[in-house]
Amino acid sequence: MSLYQSKLRNTGPKGAPIIDSLSVDRTMKTRMQNHGQSNLLREKTLTFEKELDQSRRTSLREEHELRKTILELRKPQNDSKEWLLKNHGRFNDWKQRERTKLEHKYSSRSSKEKVAN
Repeated sequence: MSLYQSKLRNTGPKGAPIIDSLSVDRTMKTRMQNHGQSNLLREKTLTFEKELDQSRRTSLREEHELRKTILELRKPQNDSKEWLLKNHGRFNDWKQRERTKLEHKYSSRSSKEKVAN
């Protein structure tokens, strides 16, 4: 039997290859197994991502709570109006002192420049 005759035997009308049903079953079976494995892998990754996302959320929530408590601890204990006014007054006094220093500094410079000219 020549090579040409063996090729003819494995081909159908118009030269299309004849595929036996066993090879089709085998390929379909492996495809389905691979598909099932990929689905299983996809499900595992989705559950892992969900768990990771959940843990991130809880850690962010815990971090937010810690920041909140730290801010509450840093707040002054006396929230009375007197305390706020007293500290605001101190700030205004400091600002006024700085302003007068700057005014004195620049006014003395300008007067020295005038004298030199």
